[in-house]
This record gives sequence, C-alpha cells and structure tokens, in this order.
Amino acid sequence: MQKKKVFILVLTMVLMVSQVSMAKSNSVGYEKKAVTINNQKKTVNVVTVDLNSSNVHLGVTISNDKIGGHEDFSSMIKRKKPVAAINANYFDAYKTLEPMGAILIDNKFQYLEGSPASMIVTNDGKVEIGQYKMGINGYINGFRENNWNNETQSMDYNLFKVWYVNNVPKDTSGVYIYTPARGSKIDLKGGIAIEVIENKVTKVTKNAKQASIPKNGYIIYYGNTKNFETYVDQRFKAGNTIELEYEILEAKEKPQQKQEPKANKPKPSSKQTKLYGSINKQTKNYWSNEKNGMVFNLFNVWYINTNPIDSSGVYLYTPEKGASLEVEGGHAVTVKDGKVSSIAFDVNKIDIPKNGFVIYFGKDAADKNYIEARFQVGYTVDFYEKPTLKFDTKNIIAKAVKDNAIAIEEKTTTKEEPKAIKQNNIKSIISAGPYLVENGKAIYDPNKTGFKEDKITKNRGQRSAIGITQNNKLLLVTGSNINMKELSQIMVKLGAVSAMNLDGGASSALYANGKTITPAGRKLHTVLMVYE
Repeated sequence: MQKKKVFILVLTMVLMVSQVSMAKSNSVGYEKKAVTINNQKKTVNVVTVDLNSSNVHLGVTISNDKIGGHEDFSSMIKRKKPVAAINANYFDAYKTLEPMGAILIDNKFQYLEGSPASMIVTNDGKVEIGQYKMGINGYINGFRENNWNNETQSMDYNLFKVWYVNNVPKDTSGVYIYTPARGSKIDLKGGIAIEVIENKVTKVTKNAKQASIPKNGYIIYYGNTKNFETYVDQRFKAGNTIELEYEILEAKEKPQQKQEPKANKPKPSSKQTKLYGSINKQTKNYWSNEKNGMVFNLFNVWYINTNPIDSSGVYLYTPEKGASLEVEGGHAVTVKDGKVSSIAFDVNKIDIPKNGFVIYFGKDAADKNYIEARFQVGYTVDFYEKPTLKFDTKNIIAKAVKDNAIAIEEKTTTKEEPKAIKQNNIKSIISAGPYLVENGKAIYDPNKTGFKEDKITKNRGQRSAIGITQNNKLLLVTGSNINMKELSQIMVKLGAVSAMNLDGGASSALYANGKTITPAGRKLHTVLMVYE
C-alpha cells in the first residue's frame, strides 16, 4: 500500500514537471526592457520568438471561430494552447464587434478589406510585415482569360474580382464573398447573390434581401448597383465551376528618381504621320439595313510611338516603344496577331504586345461610343494605302516606325509593377497599423498613415506591436504611456527591421510560456498565436 502511494506521488510529480516543461519554450523568451527615447525611459514587455526554429509556427485565432464577435483572451489561450500570443486586428469593440483589415487563417480569407499594414506568414513559415494590396481573382470553368466565341460571335467572360470577404454589405458597388465563418446567413441589400456549393454555381438570386451561407460553399454577392446585372448575367450560370485565388501585392511607393539634365533628354516628337486604318478588311463606312444604322469601318492614326503629348491625338504603339507606357486617361485598343484582343476605357497604363500593337485614343480624341461603334474583340485591324486602297499592314507600320524613330528614343514613364506575393502561398494574415519600421528605420508619419483619431496619431496610451529582426526573430511587444512616434523608435531600438502597431488600449494583451504578461481589458476578436 505504501509503495503504491509512493508510485502515485512520483507519477504526479512527473506529470507536473512535464506540464511545466510544455509551458516553457526554448524558442520563446520574455523580458521586461527599459528603452530610452528622447531622454525618456520607456519600459516595455518583449516576447522574442525564434522563427529559425523548425518547431515554431504561427497561427491566427478569431473569437469563437466566427467573424463578428468577441471572446476573453484567457478563453482563447485555453482553447488553442499556444506558447505565446498577442492581440491583433482592430475591431469595433463598442457596437458591432466587426473586425477591420484582413484576416487569413489556414490559407483562407476569413475577412478582407484594405489595411494600412499587415503581417503575412507563408506556407513555409516565412514572416513579412509591410503594406499590401489584397484581392481575390475569380475564374469560371477553368479559364484564365476572357475568350472570343466564334460560334456566338460574342465574348465569353470568365474572369471576375472580389474585394471584400465577410464584411457587412455597406458598399453598394462592392463585390463580396460570404463564408461559413460569417454564420449561417447574411442580410443583404437588394443586390445579386450567387450561391456556390463545392465550387459550382447552384443558383443566382436577384434583388436578394438575405442569403443562406452553405456549409460546403460560399455566397458571391454583387451590391445593389445597376450595371452589375449585365455583368453577372455574362458570367454566372448554374453549373459553372468557380475557382478563387487570392492576390497579394506589395504596395510600396516608388522611390523618387533623379531627373536627367535637360541637355540629355530628346525633344518630344510631335511629327504627325497619318495612317489609314481598316476594320474587317473594309475601306469604307456603309449603311446597314439589317442594323438600321451605319457600320463604321475606318479610323486614322496620327502619331507613331510618340509619347502622348496631345490629348486629342490618336497614337499607334508598337513593341519598339517598349513593354508598357503610362498615360492619362483615354482609351486603348489592343491588337494581337491582326485581331482586336481587348478594349480598355479610361486607362492609366498601356501594355504593348510583342505580337501586335496598341491604338490609343487620347482622353479628348474620342468618346466610348466612337470606339464601340468600330472595334469589337475578334475584329481584324489593318492599314492600307490611301490612293490604291491596297492593304499592306506590315510594311506600312514598319515604315512609319522607322520614319518616327526619334519617338522611340523619348524617355517613357512607366508605373513600377508591385511585387506579387505568390498566389495562394500565404497561410496567415493579420492587419492593423500604422506601419512603423521599414528596412530598420522608423518611418511613422502621422500624415501618411490613413488614421485620423488622435488616440492613434498623437496621444500616449497602452500599445501592442510586432516586429521582425535581422536574424529572423519575431518581437511581440506591449507597453504603456507611449505614443506612435515613440513606439516606432522603440521597435528600432529593439532591433526590428520591420514593424507595425496592433490594436491597443484595453485590447492590448500579451501571453508567453504559461503566463499572462499583459491582461486584456476587454474581450478580443483576433489574436496572433505562436505554437510549438
């Protein structure tokens, strides 16, 4: 009997030691640090997570695993059992309990809207903090582009975009997705609801006031905007398959480039070379009794590869000009292999195909009706000699390009393409802001954050922040009586090469190795968690 009691006692001690060792992590450390900023000492709590450890991975938890609610920080810790955790996204703590920014969990967006700063975690465990543009690309029936249908003599529209996930539908021109994380149903405002179950469209409901969200699918919702009905009719039909891919682009501002001395810049070319353009091999416009109207087959081009200096001009851009060109409005008709491949209105940038050209109408050159009366995707486009009406597109363009060679030497302005994060390669995202540290430098500027509230931009208060160091350590930081400028400087002194602010005030919360370091003053919506 005595031996049995001793055995039970030893077993109990082993279990207690085991529990302590489970709570204490070699990859997660905590210390209270004093940091001097502007001759003032600030004390902050710093949890350091070694992201180089193969045992460490990050995850995101939302209250009760649903969008739009709140839960005790301690309850979330108890449910998920992390070794460390910090509060994350802003949310409306006083009224709706709706989150803000982007939340992605296990490769799926649970919530999506724009945000000043985000932390992303890739599938292979890499962590980045920065400013990103996020959206979702939709593909219908497996196609990755819109296609001209010769049988119907019309376009098959296979592409669409989504900008909101699980948001309450406030934007009447918005496109939303609602998943089971939103709940079993969603109240709508008279737009169009498309039910998708197991990646197939099952029904389309117009003037929808409410939609049931399928457990094995989602709802695509187009807000109550007049133009959406035609758009939806062209794309969504029962039985069509739907594929979604999220797209994440870095949203960094392009650095200012030094201006070249004026002496080195070629003079703008304003030389006009009139070209005679033909649609569908026609050399005249004619009246159609069938259409009871004119069929317009002719157009003219005045400038060849010249930068768009004349807003009323019509331009031809060939591959010799480069891959792209920045413009200010106007309309662009892209021709590939002799046929119209796309028509774009109110453009800011032109992409020039290698196997064709672009006809660009300056913003004061022609209205949309002019373009639509002449060009349609699939129509052929040629150039001809005026006196003989002979088609000689290749040689006419080649001669015009050669005669206007000075235009090719003109320096063009192109928008820097943002770096694309590999689609569907992100496991987790949290968002908040402002963005505090970039490339090891404090970059906080109250005029460029998008935040207007003094409690964020000016006042001191309780703060939470995350940062990444040069040697790939994740910093989870909380502190009191700190303003945003001071917080950015503190994160630099702690060694962060990139950092952002999280929700603060009563939402500030920090946990590590079995101990709550900063207790939350309210229930929370979103928490970043560290697991081993």
